[in-house]
Amino acid sequence: EYEKERLDFEQTMSSMKEAEAERKKAVGLKMIQSMMNGCLATTLQAWKEFVKTEKHQRMVMARFARKLHMRAANSAYVQWCFYVRERKWLRDLLNRMLGGKEVMLRSAAFKKWQHVARAATEG
Repeated sequence: EYEKERLDFEQTMSSMKEAEAERKKAVGLKMIQSMMNGCLATTLQAWKEFVKTEKHQRMVMARFARKLHMRAANSAYVQWCFYVRERKWLRDLLNRMLGGKEVMLRSAAFKKWQHVARAATEG
């Protein structure tokens, strides 16, 4: 009877040891899974930060490129305005110089015609 109790005790102890080993194994697997999930979470968090930074950098560079493009366009516009202003000034100058002569010639021709017409009607 003592022998039987001892065997039962050993079986119970052995099954308890196996259960404890299974529990430790499960706890170890859970800990490894937790560590992997933590690593994945850290990696995911780092990826999110990277994407956020890259998006910001892309927006900054796009703004810079747009400003650079607009600077060139604005410079061309300013030069064009200067060209138009100078051309208008030169045209006005030529019109004043030549326009005065043209008016004087027309006026002289009209006066001559007026003189001839007056002479024809009076005579």
